[in-house]
Amino acid sequence: MRFFLLIILVWCAGMFLNSCRKDVFNTDPSFTLSFSRDTVMFDTVFTTQGSAVRRFRVFNTSNKRIKINSVSIAGGEASNFRLNVNGVPGKSFTDVVIEPRDSIYIFAAVTIDPTDENNPFVVTDSIWFQINGNQQKVLLMAYGQNAYFHYGERIQNDTIWPIDKPHVVINSLVVDSFQTLNLQAGTRMYMHANSALFVYGTLNATGTKNDSIVFQGDRLENYFKDLPGNWGYIRFLRSSEDNYLEHVVIKDALIGVICDSLSNNTNYKVSLNKCVIKNMFYSGISAASGSVRAENCLIHSCGDYCAQLYYGGDYRFDHCTFANYSNTVINHQKPSFLLTNFFVVNNIVYSFPFTNALIRNCIIYGGLEDELLVDSVNASGYLFDYTFTNCNIRTTSSLDNNYLNVQQNQNPLFEDFSEQLFGLLSSSPCKNAGITIPGITDDICDKPRDAQPDIGAYEIP
Repeated sequence: MRFFLLIILVWCAGMFLNSCRKDVFNTDPSFTLSFSRDTVMFDTVFTTQGSAVRRFRVFNTSNKRIKINSVSIAGGEASNFRLNVNGVPGKSFTDVVIEPRDSIYIFAAVTIDPTDENNPFVVTDSIWFQINGNQQKVLLMAYGQNAYFHYGERIQNDTIWPIDKPHVVINSLVVDSFQTLNLQAGTRMYMHANSALFVYGTLNATGTKNDSIVFQGDRLENYFKDLPGNWGYIRFLRSSEDNYLEHVVIKDALIGVICDSLSNNTNYKVSLNKCVIKNMFYSGISAASGSVRAENCLIHSCGDYCAQLYYGGDYRFDHCTFANYSNTVINHQKPSFLLTNFFVVNNIVYSFPFTNALIRNCIIYGGLEDELLVDSVNASGYLFDYTFTNCNIRTTSSLDNNYLNVQQNQNPLFEDFSEQLFGLLSSSPCKNAGITIPGITDDICDKPRDAQPDIGAYEIP
């Protein structure tokens, strides 16, 4: 009898201990959850108001039970997104338990009216997980308006994009070598954060005065209006050639245009005509031994340089306005225009043996006393050939034979630079001060230039 009583006591003790072990949770502060995906993407483009559901898994990789203290949508009750955890719908949950070496499914849903033009093109939120004093998150992303969405796309054939809806680029866009992306007048390009356009082939973007092509960020809220750094840049790489942009506006990016190298043929690698590049976090045009031609272009309001031409290259700028002033988001401390045949990395100077720059009828002006910096190394035996002809330049430097008929430190009298209006007043010293350049018969607004053209992108009415 005592024997059987002992067995019963041992069995009961074992059951009690086993029950206690089940209640032991992993409290290690270094423990982290694992997820089947770090971004939940709702890639359905709705044509009417609708919902979509996606799911992902949360893994407990430890040998103990875990208790997730909270699971919640960052946007709270105002969010377009909602969750279902363990069969329970809601937007926040507490004390979610996952057994050892097990997982749970979380269902995420979104409801959007894509015809509402007040929506951003891309609606984002995140799910926050708190466990053992740590926070982790899974991103939520859905399309908020009707548009063409290009997610990490490669252009592998000559392509003409339609203009009936905007184009939204997420995770960048690549134009392959020997292929051409044609953008028609009226094309609207909305670039998601950190996205860029990489051109290994050719970009042909031809707009008109009344129907320009616009590159900008996809955040449409007032806070992001005219805010530099909303997206990346347009970059023309070594194999790229014969790129042409006319009546194109590039705004609110890190850098407007990057040109990586000299041309592969007798044409300039990048030709810009009647383009506006503005509100850049760094530079408007950045070219390292690049090949760029620009006519009737306005580049202004850049955190660093309007034109950063370094490590040599081949450049021609005619009737362009480079203007830089500090404002509420830009602290203007660098010259508007930089031209060198070198760059420095880790105190090592790298130079390029070729620099050819022709700058005619251009304004280089701004809030600094020196808005122009021209510098070179290894000049002996190197081609460092540049000429500024009939330009208006703000600089304290002594001008040599490379500067012909230049207006030095004469205020060009912009209409109102604080409002980003860079047309010229009728009393401007730039009026009738340019030279006639064959092939350039009008200004950035298609207004005809007379026999004595004005300096800068705008002809005075």
